[in-house]
Amino acid sequence: MKILVIGTGAIGGLYAAKLSQVGAEVSVVCRSD
Repeated sequence: MKILVIGTGAIGGLYAAKLSQVGAEVSVVCRSD
């Protein structure tokens, strides 16, 4: 399963890590200031 997480703050990062641990292919997008 491919998942895109937009907005990788504390909660987005947590979800991305958990999804990656169960085998999902996770990509993240964050803005640079």
